[in-house]
Amino acid sequence: EDLVPRIVPAKGVGLLLASDAGRPRYRHVLRTPNRHFACGLHLVPRGDGAVYIGSTNSIAAPHADAGAATAGEVNRLLTTALREFSAGLSAWNLSAAMYGFRPLPMDGLPIVGRTTLPGLSVATGTYRNGVLLAPLIADAMRAELDGEPAPTPADISPRRRITPGDPETVIRHGLAELIEYWRDEPGARSHDLLGP
Repeated sequence: EDLVPRIVPAKGVGLLLASDAGRPRYRHVLRTPNRHFACGLHLVPRGDGAVYIGSTNSIAAPHADAGAATAGEVNRLLTTALREFSAGLSAWNLSAAMYGFRPLPMDGLPIVGRTTLPGLSVATGTYRNGVLLAPLIADAMRAELDGEPAPTPADISPRRRITPGDPETVIRHGLAELIEYWRDEPGARSHDLLGP
């Protein structure tokens, strides 16, 4: 029996660009609307004159090779940032390409509370909302550890069972994602989604 509902990794990639001393510095955060099942593209100024550009979101199979930011992910971020923020960023130096994983439960809800294994409680599956949910999750975990009634709803319990989604809804959502990808990515072809 699984101790928690299945979680898949959602890979996010970000870039750090550094400017030469003569180039203008950004003073404000820039962000586009959400898209590609991810946060909107964003540019965040850093104190050293550099900027952080992020972020992507790729739902990966647990066995997928995910050891670095890929050339395609870096290209996608740079192409979009140059098109939507400033073509002038093309002269900035690429200092770093970073990546990380967000825990995404199959039903999209966090997993918080006691598992079926005595003495084991978990707080995971917050996906892109960990920093926002941290205070609520901390209160729920403190209550459980102190033996108080769990304040978490049953639908985020590790003991819940996730049933597969309605196939028609899954297909419609997937088609919408493909259409958006092809619209926003110059030169994208169907074989791009299938890998080499």
